[in-house]
Amino acid sequence: MNIKNFFWGLSLLALSIVSCSDDDDINANEVPQAVDATFNQTFPNATDIEWEAKNNKYEVEFDIETIDHKALIASDGSIEQYKYDIVATELPAEVTSKLSTDYPNNRLDDSEVLKIGTQTYYQVELENEPQDIYLVFQEDGEINSEVTYFQ
Repeated sequence: MNIKNFFWGLSLLALSIVSCSDDDDINANEVPQAVDATFNQTFPNATDIEWEAKNNKYEVEFDIETIDHKALIASDGSIEQYKYDIVATELPAEVTSKLSTDYPNNRLDDSEVLKIGTQTYYQVELENEPQDIYLVFQEDGEINSEVTYFQ
């Protein structure tokens, strides 16, 4: 390989890395006042806060006492949904039972509480080849196919 081809390849690699960067990330000072006020009032103990703008909504990732959280807040300040990590033992018995009955060969990779309005759901990610399985459960252990898994 000659030096010209090496630098050409290096330039293409650098360009591809730049083009893959997340353009939606924003600084906290770019978040509308209504969104910021709701966030600070609802999650006063949040740390490691990262904001993204998404279709006139604001997605925020943060920690509370080392637990990962994520919220989606509309530009008017209303919280559309939020989630936080839990360990498998915190899933309701009905959800655990459904998983062991209907998905006995899939390992639980991630479990979270999902809040939408006053409703509480439990979302799980199961390892599966070639594609993982994402499920949202109601508290009674039934799968709710109408609620979208919040990535």
